[in-house]
Amino acid sequence: MATSEALPLAFMDALSPAVSYFRPDITTSTTPKTTTTTTNLGDPPLIIILSWSEARDVHIAKYISQYRRLYSTSAILLFRASTKLYIQPALRRRLFKPALPILQSVDTKEDDAPSFLIHIFSNGGVSSAATLWEIWETSLGGKPIPQHAVVMDSCPGYFHWTRDHHVLSTGFPPFLSPVVWVFLGFAWVYYKLWLGVEPHTAYASALNTPERISRETMRAYLYGDADLSVGWEDVESHAQQAKDSGAVVRTEKFAGGVHVAHVRADADRYWKVVEETWQGEEL
Repeated sequence: MATSEALPLAFMDALSPAVSYFRPDITTSTTPKTTTTTTNLGDPPLIIILSWSEARDVHIAKYISQYRRLYSTSAILLFRASTKLYIQPALRRRLFKPALPILQSVDTKEDDAPSFLIHIFSNGGVSSAATLWEIWETSLGGKPIPQHAVVMDSCPGYFHWTRDHHVLSTGFPPFLSPVVWVFLGFAWVYYKLWLGVEPHTAYASALNTPERISRETMRAYLYGDADLSVGWEDVESHAQQAKDSGAVVRTEKFAGGVHVAHVRADADRYWKVVEETWQGEEL
Protein backbone atom coordinates (compact mmCIF):
# COMPACT_ATOMS: atom_id res chain seq x y z
CA MET A 1 0.00 0.00 0.00
CA ALA A 2 1.30 3.46 -0.92
CA THR A 3 2.15 5.67 2.02
CA SER A 4 1.90 9.43 2.38
CA GLU A 5 5.71 9.50 2.11
CA ALA A 6 5.54 7.72 -1.26
CA LEU A 7 2.65 9.90 -2.46
CA PRO A 8 3.21 13.26 -0.77
CA LEU A 9 0.45 14.99 -2.77
CA ALA A 10 -2.12 12.22 -2.50
CA PHE A 11 -4.46 14.58 -0.63
CA MET A 12 -4.93 16.63 -3.82
CA ASP A 13 -7.38 15.93 -6.64
CA ALA A 14 -5.75 15.23 -10.00
CA LEU A 15 -7.63 17.31 -12.59
CA SER A 16 -5.18 16.34 -15.34
CA PRO A 17 -1.64 14.94 -15.52
CA ALA A 18 -0.37 18.50 -15.01
CA VAL A 19 -2.94 19.96 -12.59
CA SER A 20 -3.89 19.10 -9.00
CA TYR A 21 -6.31 20.82 -6.62
CA PHE A 22 -6.93 20.85 -2.90
CA ARG A 23 -9.69 22.50 -0.90
CA PRO A 24 -9.28 21.99 2.84
CA ASP A 25 -12.87 22.02 4.03
CA ILE A 26 -14.07 18.85 2.30
CA THR A 27 -12.67 15.42 1.49
CA THR A 28 -11.07 14.88 -1.90
CA SER A 29 -12.93 13.40 -4.82
CA THR A 30 -12.59 13.16 -8.58
CA THR A 31 -14.97 16.05 -9.18
CA PRO A 32 -13.41 19.52 -9.57
CA LYS A 33 -14.62 21.90 -6.89
CA THR A 34 -14.93 25.66 -6.84
CA THR A 35 -13.27 28.16 -4.52
CA THR A 36 -16.40 29.58 -2.89
CA THR A 37 -15.63 28.12 0.54
CA THR A 38 -15.43 30.50 3.48
CA THR A 39 -11.83 31.36 4.39
CA ASN A 40 -10.22 32.77 7.48
CA LEU A 41 -9.99 36.53 7.39
CA GLY A 42 -6.71 37.35 5.69
CA ASP A 43 -6.18 33.97 4.01
CA PRO A 44 -5.94 33.96 0.20
CA PRO A 45 -9.11 32.36 -1.18
CA LEU A 46 -6.87 30.59 -3.69
CA ILE A 47 -3.14 29.91 -3.89
CA ILE A 48 -1.82 28.98 -7.34
CA ILE A 49 1.54 27.22 -7.51
CA LEU A 50 3.37 26.95 -10.84
CA SER A 51 6.17 24.45 -10.29
CA TRP A 52 9.59 24.32 -11.89
CA SER A 53 10.27 21.80 -14.67
CA GLU A 54 10.54 18.16 -13.64
CA ALA A 55 9.86 19.04 -10.00
CA ARG A 56 9.31 15.97 -7.84
CA ASP A 57 6.15 15.83 -5.76
CA VAL A 58 8.17 15.41 -2.57
CA HIS A 59 9.79 18.80 -3.18
CA ILE A 60 6.60 20.55 -4.24
CA ALA A 61 4.89 19.16 -1.14
CA LYS A 62 7.28 21.05 1.15
CA TYR A 63 6.03 24.39 -0.19
CA ILE A 64 2.41 23.28 -0.12
CA SER A 65 2.77 22.06 3.47
CA GLN A 66 4.05 25.45 4.56
CA TYR A 67 1.23 27.21 2.73
CA ARG A 68 -1.26 24.99 4.55
CA ARG A 69 0.32 26.00 7.85
CA LEU A 70 0.25 29.70 7.00
CA TYR A 71 -3.20 29.77 5.40
CA SER A 72 -5.24 26.85 6.70
CA THR A 73 -8.42 27.67 4.79
CA SER A 74 -6.90 28.51 1.40
CA ALA A 75 -7.59 26.36 -1.63
CA ILE A 76 -4.44 25.34 -3.52
CA LEU A 77 -4.17 24.82 -7.27
CA LEU A 78 -0.95 23.26 -8.59
CA PHE A 79 0.25 23.38 -12.19
CA ARG A 80 3.25 21.16 -12.95
CA ALA A 81 5.90 21.92 -15.55
CA SER A 82 8.21 19.77 -17.66
CA THR A 83 10.55 20.15 -20.61
CA LYS A 84 7.89 18.51 -22.79
CA LEU A 85 5.27 21.06 -21.72
CA TYR A 86 7.76 23.93 -22.07
CA ILE A 87 8.25 23.29 -25.78
CA GLN A 88 4.61 22.34 -26.49
CA PRO A 89 2.27 25.26 -25.68
CA ALA A 90 -0.69 23.44 -27.22
CA LEU A 91 -0.24 20.55 -24.81
CA ARG A 92 -0.01 22.99 -21.89
CA ARG A 93 -3.31 24.56 -22.90
CA ARG A 94 -5.03 21.19 -23.14
CA LEU A 95 -3.77 19.94 -19.78
CA PHE A 96 -4.46 23.24 -17.99
CA LYS A 97 -8.05 23.66 -19.19
CA PRO A 98 -9.60 21.31 -16.58
CA ALA A 99 -8.74 24.00 -14.00
CA LEU A 100 -10.90 26.63 -15.70
CA PRO A 101 -14.07 26.01 -13.59
CA ILE A 102 -12.01 26.74 -10.47
CA LEU A 103 -10.35 29.81 -11.96
CA GLN A 104 -13.66 31.19 -13.24
CA SER A 105 -15.11 30.96 -9.73
CA VAL A 106 -12.53 33.33 -8.23
CA ASP A 107 -14.38 36.45 -7.08
CA THR A 108 -13.13 39.94 -7.81
CA LYS A 109 -12.71 42.06 -4.67
CA GLU A 110 -14.50 45.40 -4.70
CA ASP A 111 -11.67 47.24 -2.95
CA ASP A 112 -8.96 46.12 -5.42
CA ALA A 113 -7.53 43.76 -2.82
CA PRO A 114 -5.90 40.62 -4.24
CA SER A 115 -8.24 37.72 -4.91
CA PHE A 116 -5.52 35.09 -5.11
CA LEU A 117 -1.80 34.54 -4.61
CA ILE A 118 0.34 32.99 -7.34
CA HIS A 119 3.78 31.49 -6.71
CA ILE A 120 5.90 31.01 -9.84
CA PHE A 121 9.02 28.83 -9.85
CA SER A 122 11.77 29.04 -12.47
CA ASN A 123 11.30 29.32 -16.22
CA GLY A 124 9.01 26.30 -16.24
CA GLY A 125 6.60 28.19 -14.01
CA VAL A 126 6.95 31.32 -16.13
CA SER A 127 5.86 29.39 -19.23
CA SER A 128 2.90 28.01 -17.27
CA ALA A 129 1.94 31.54 -16.20
CA ALA A 130 1.89 32.77 -19.79
CA THR A 131 -0.46 29.96 -20.80
CA LEU A 132 -2.58 30.27 -17.67
CA TRP A 133 -3.33 33.96 -18.29
CA GLU A 134 -4.13 33.21 -21.93
CA ILE A 135 -6.70 30.47 -21.34
CA TRP A 136 -8.17 32.18 -18.27
CA GLU A 137 -8.83 35.48 -20.01
CA THR A 138 -10.19 33.67 -23.07
CA SER A 139 -12.64 31.80 -20.84
CA LEU A 140 -13.77 35.15 -19.38
CA GLY A 141 -14.54 36.51 -22.82
CA GLY A 142 -11.56 38.82 -22.79
CA LYS A 143 -12.35 40.31 -19.38
CA PRO A 144 -9.34 40.78 -17.09
CA ILE A 145 -8.54 38.22 -14.45
CA PRO A 146 -8.98 39.28 -10.80
CA GLN A 147 -6.36 41.27 -8.94
CA HIS A 148 -3.62 39.11 -7.45
CA ALA A 149 -0.26 39.09 -5.67
CA VAL A 150 2.75 37.43 -7.31
CA VAL A 151 5.78 35.65 -5.86
CA MET A 152 8.51 34.73 -8.34
CA ASP A 153 11.17 32.25 -7.22
CA SER A 154 14.34 31.86 -9.34
CA CYS A 155 12.87 33.50 -12.42
CA PRO A 156 12.83 34.61 -15.07
CA GLY A 157 16.07 33.70 -16.78
CA TYR A 158 17.08 34.50 -20.34
CA PHE A 159 18.99 32.33 -22.80
CA HIS A 160 22.68 31.92 -21.99
CA TRP A 161 24.69 29.12 -23.55
CA THR A 162 26.46 28.06 -20.36
CA ARG A 163 23.45 28.35 -18.06
CA ASP A 164 21.10 26.52 -20.43
CA HIS A 165 23.69 23.80 -20.93
CA HIS A 166 23.86 23.41 -17.15
CA VAL A 167 20.06 23.11 -16.91
CA LEU A 168 19.78 20.53 -19.69
CA SER A 169 22.80 18.55 -18.46
CA THR A 170 21.43 18.09 -14.95
CA GLY A 171 20.86 14.41 -14.33
CA PHE A 172 22.93 13.23 -17.29
CA PRO A 173 26.44 11.74 -17.15
CA PRO A 174 29.29 14.10 -18.13
CA PHE A 175 30.11 12.22 -21.33
CA LEU A 176 26.78 13.38 -22.80
CA SER A 177 27.80 17.03 -22.49
CA PRO A 178 28.70 17.34 -26.22
CA VAL A 179 25.27 15.98 -27.14
CA VAL A 180 23.64 18.68 -25.03
CA TRP A 181 25.72 21.34 -26.81
CA VAL A 182 24.55 20.03 -30.19
CA PHE A 183 20.93 20.01 -29.04
CA LEU A 184 21.26 23.58 -27.77
CA GLY A 185 22.70 24.66 -31.10
CA PHE A 186 19.80 23.20 -33.05
CA ALA A 187 17.30 24.67 -30.59
CA TRP A 188 18.85 28.13 -30.88
CA VAL A 189 18.73 28.02 -34.69
CA TYR A 190 15.11 26.84 -34.64
CA TYR A 191 13.81 29.43 -32.19
CA LYS A 192 16.01 32.42 -32.92
CA LEU A 193 16.50 32.19 -36.67
CA TRP A 194 13.36 30.32 -37.73
CA LEU A 195 10.71 31.56 -35.27
CA GLY A 196 12.40 34.88 -34.54
CA VAL A 197 12.37 34.64 -30.74
CA GLU A 198 13.53 32.13 -28.17
CA PRO A 199 10.99 31.01 -25.54
CA HIS A 200 12.79 32.32 -22.45
CA THR A 201 12.48 35.87 -23.71
CA ALA A 202 8.93 35.42 -25.01
CA TYR A 203 7.59 34.01 -21.75
CA ALA A 204 9.43 36.55 -19.59
CA SER A 205 8.11 39.40 -21.72
CA ALA A 206 4.56 38.05 -21.39
CA LEU A 207 4.67 38.73 -17.65
CA ASN A 208 5.63 42.38 -18.09
CA THR A 209 2.86 43.54 -20.40
CA PRO A 210 0.66 46.44 -19.24
CA GLU A 211 -2.29 44.03 -19.05
CA ARG A 212 -0.46 41.70 -16.67
CA ILE A 213 0.97 44.40 -14.46
CA SER A 214 -2.38 46.19 -14.17
CA ARG A 215 -3.88 43.12 -12.46
CA GLU A 216 -1.14 42.76 -9.84
CA THR A 217 -1.23 44.28 -6.38
CA MET A 218 2.40 43.47 -5.67
CA ARG A 219 5.20 41.33 -7.13
CA ALA A 220 8.14 39.87 -5.22
CA TYR A 221 11.26 38.35 -6.78
CA LEU A 222 13.14 35.78 -4.69
CA TYR A 223 16.52 34.88 -6.18
CA GLY A 224 20.08 33.98 -5.25
CA ASP A 225 23.63 34.85 -6.19
CA ALA A 226 24.65 31.17 -6.37
CA ASP A 227 21.97 30.11 -8.86
CA LEU A 228 23.68 28.35 -11.79
CA SER A 229 20.46 28.06 -13.81
CA VAL A 230 19.05 31.60 -13.62
CA GLY A 231 21.39 34.53 -13.12
CA TRP A 232 20.54 37.22 -10.60
CA GLU A 233 21.29 39.80 -13.28
CA ASP A 234 18.42 38.47 -15.41
CA VAL A 235 16.01 38.57 -12.48
CA GLU A 236 16.93 42.11 -11.52
CA SER A 237 16.66 43.26 -15.14
CA HIS A 238 13.15 41.84 -15.40
CA ALA A 239 12.21 43.35 -12.04
CA GLN A 240 13.40 46.78 -13.16
CA GLN A 241 11.41 46.52 -16.39
CA ALA A 242 8.31 45.65 -14.36
CA LYS A 243 8.92 48.55 -12.00
CA ASP A 244 9.42 50.96 -14.90
CA SER A 245 6.07 49.77 -16.29
CA GLY A 246 4.24 50.58 -13.07
CA ALA A 247 4.45 47.35 -11.08
CA VAL A 248 4.85 47.42 -7.31
CA VAL A 249 8.05 45.40 -7.05
CA ARG A 250 10.03 43.91 -4.20
CA THR A 251 13.36 42.15 -4.75
CA GLU A 252 14.93 39.76 -2.25
CA LYS A 253 18.41 38.47 -3.09
CA PHE A 254 19.56 35.49 -1.00
CA ALA A 255 23.28 35.19 -0.41
CA GLY A 256 24.27 31.66 -1.34
CA GLY A 257 20.79 30.90 -2.64
CA VAL A 258 20.70 28.21 -5.32
CA HIS A 259 18.04 27.43 -7.90
CA VAL A 260 14.52 26.95 -6.45
CA ALA A 261 16.09 26.41 -3.03
CA HIS A 262 16.40 29.91 -1.61
CA VAL A 263 14.09 28.86 1.18
CA ARG A 264 16.96 26.71 2.48
CA ALA A 265 19.17 29.78 2.78
CA ASP A 266 16.72 31.54 5.11
CA ALA A 267 13.28 30.01 5.52
CA ASP A 268 11.99 32.65 7.93
CA ARG A 269 12.92 35.47 5.57
CA TYR A 270 11.53 33.60 2.56
CA TRP A 271 8.09 33.03 4.03
CA LYS A 272 7.98 36.48 5.60
CA VAL A 273 8.34 37.91 2.09
CA VAL A 274 5.53 35.68 0.85
CA GLU A 275 3.20 36.84 3.63
CA GLU A 276 4.07 40.50 3.17
CA THR A 277 3.58 40.24 -0.58
CA TRP A 278 0.08 38.89 -0.04
CA GLN A 279 -0.60 41.67 2.46
CA GLY A 280 0.82 44.29 0.10
CA GLU A 281 3.49 45.49 2.49
CA GLU A 282 6.23 47.46 0.74
CA LEU A 283 9.71 47.96 2.14
